Amino acid sequence: MRSLHRLQLLQNTSARIITGTKKFEHITPIQQELRWLPVSFRSIFKILLIAFKTLRDEGPGYIREMLLWYVPSRTLRSGTDKLLLVESRSTLSWGDRSFAVAAPRL
Repeated sequence: MRSLHRLQLLQNTSARIITGTKKFEHITPIQQELRWLPVSFRSIFKILLIAFKTLRDEGPGYIREMLLWYVPSRTLRSGTDKLLLVESRSTLSWGDRSFAVAAPRL
């Protein structure tokens, strides 16, 4: 969490340098002008983008092995839609941050 805060401060400073704005102006309009996402949202976006590309066979194979489609135990009308992924279970707190757990959860 602390490293995300430091990265956000770095991104804010970079945006101010690029646009030439003062230190005490609001950063949100500057980020919108540059079309930059905040650091926390960008990390979520990147996880979802990698998962999307992998599920469309545009990503690396080793990541494809981490993502499993949900297969219902009985016949459903939505069974062939491939809308859900199986969420891996992890008993460790650092295991929840792995791609195999984070991508299906998001």
